[in-house]
Amino acid sequence: MRCLQLIVVVLLVCPALPANAQPTFARTPASEFERRIATIGGVDALNPMAPDPARYRVLKRLIEKPDDALAAVDRLWLEYRATHRPVYADWALQYGLLWWQSLPDGADRAEAAALLQKLAAQLSREQPDHPAGPFWFAMFYGLEGLARGVLNALHMLPTFKDLLDRASTVSRDYFFGAIQTIQAKMYIKLPPFPVSYGDIDKGLALLEAGRLQQESVISLWHITRAEALYLKEGPEAALVALEGIQKICPRDLLTAYNYEVGMFLAERFREAIANHTYNRYTWDPLLASVQPLHARDWPIPKHCKVPSSQ
Repeated sequence: MRCLQLIVVVLLVCPALPANAQPTFARTPASEFERRIATIGGVDALNPMAPDPARYRVLKRLIEKPDDALAAVDRLWLEYRATHRPVYADWALQYGLLWWQSLPDGADRAEAAALLQKLAAQLSREQPDHPAGPFWFAMFYGLEGLARGVLNALHMLPTFKDLLDRASTVSRDYFFGAIQTIQAKMYIKLPPFPVSYGDIDKGLALLEAGRLQQESVISLWHITRAEALYLKEGPEAALVALEGIQKICPRDLLTAYNYEVGMFLAERFREAIANHTYNRYTWDPLLASVQPLHARDWPIPKHCKVPSSQ
């Protein structure tokens, strides 16, 4: 309840979206998107935890543009409103992150993050016991700050830290314990005391605490750890850490996406290291548009046993 109260305070000047509200971003027309997903089994085929990673390549072609990804958010939210089943709102917020990542360079990512916060707040209000609402609200609040620039968003940090601390009490095991990676990222990206909360060692400790749950699933865990090691030990340590993404063995749509996004973002990080353009406060994997990855398919690691599509 305290976490919900904090979300309400944050949104006092920006109330939650009405059920029929439409954000001001382009999207694929609903009828066209409905036609597309009918070819793969309807709205339930969007389940990110569906145990059929081979289907990911089919789905990727259906949501390869930001307009398509936002249409998926819309469709899943509509299903939530119609059925009152929070699983559809949960999936909608997961696709919200996909939409965020697929936005082109130069897009208003702060506005996009603010929109997704409203959906997460609405889920928290209507389903206060569900961990997805607090988790995604904290996530998208942090992404808004990231889009505004780490050093430009320092005024947001006390609220962000409070949101993370409180979300961790109800969402610690949700999404493979990724709340710890988000907390770690905060400590790694920020300036150190007395300017802010930055503490690379504290960030690494949080990542290590989440290793068991996240190492084989969440690519952001590996990239965040690589950033921390770059700052603490130098480029070689970071490059070794990036190789860990190969430990992700796709077993469902979510891990298939995480593997490909991780491989793509690792390339961007290696380029930033090689070109000496990496900057702790201005470079971030979540600010890199993943749009180019849709034209590529990364081969699954040879050691992974991946079931074929039925």
